[in-house]
Amino acid sequence: MLEASARTLAMIWAAKKIIIITHTHPDGDALSSACALLDWLRREGKDVQAYCHDPVPAAYWFLPGADRFLSGLNHPDWQEYDLFIITDCGQMKRTMLVEILSNHRPFQKIIEFDHHPALEHYADIEWRDAQAAATTEVIYDFFNESNIPISQPAATCILTGLVTDTAFFLYPSTTKKTVAVAAAMIRLGARLAKIKDQVWRNKNLSVLRLWGKAMAAIRYNPDYQIAYTVLTEEEIAASGLESEDLEGMAGFMSGLTDIKAFLFLRADKGMIRGSWRTNSDQVSAAQLAGLMNGGGHQKAAGFSLPGRILAQNGQYQII
Repeated sequence: MLEASARTLAMIWAAKKIIIITHTHPDGDALSSACALLDWLRREGKDVQAYCHDPVPAAYWFLPGADRFLSGLNHPDWQEYDLFIITDCGQMKRTMLVEILSNHRPFQKIIEFDHHPALEHYADIEWRDAQAAATTEVIYDFFNESNIPISQPAATCILTGLVTDTAFFLYPSTTKKTVAVAAAMIRLGARLAKIKDQVWRNKNLSVLRLWGKAMAAIRYNPDYQIAYTVLTEEEIAASGLESEDLEGMAGFMSGLTDIKAFLFLRADKGMIRGSWRTNSDQVSAAQLAGLMNGGGHQKAAGFSLPGRILAQNGQYQII
């Protein structure tokens, strides 16, 4: 790891202009990983920008640096950057920048930080730990190995990534190390109560009603011991909410007893998005998502594919 740290630091110090990129439909870990790196690089005086294909959800506007993200509506000039840092993506396609990253020029380098199992290798340097509970845990390891002081804003980011990817330490991915890192971030000034208020206790009545609609639609297949629920694009639009307001629901539903896996399907702007969750050691959410060209972890995974969901006479049709 020390060699990886030295190589990473050398590549970063040599870069004149850096952009940090995370995945489409960003969650707390994706944004927190990017913001932790952004905080450090700005403190070091580097010329650095952050990018996500989709805007930062309102629940994460409190993150230090969240206001510095460019989105798909505000494309940067990719040729200006000589270093791309990718966080929490699993696969290149999740950046929505496959053509740009696949055809980057020889002087442009790529560093990847991730906690998903490797499905492809496209970066010059990879910081990957599939046993880590969150990518911010991998970022913490990089900071620790590189003797980089962690500021209070960076500690807030690292703790946010940990708690959002573990549902506040409820998921089986939580380890003794996860809790130890979280405790260290609290000692550095991260406020767990504030993070919880921002990302967990911020559900308004409209959000809860939509969650309730999804709960009321849960169906169960006893042959496979799989439960699932579906929301159509029309149902989401009628609520006046966005797809981001459904974040965390699949994990919440996975707590159902007597099931081996849970699938949450929703339609979103011409795409069908699926989230698999399981608490069973007999089922791999990553393998289930992989059937639809998706990916993720043993216990949590997802996929996206073009299409629509039609509801007719109590049945669902995917077209």
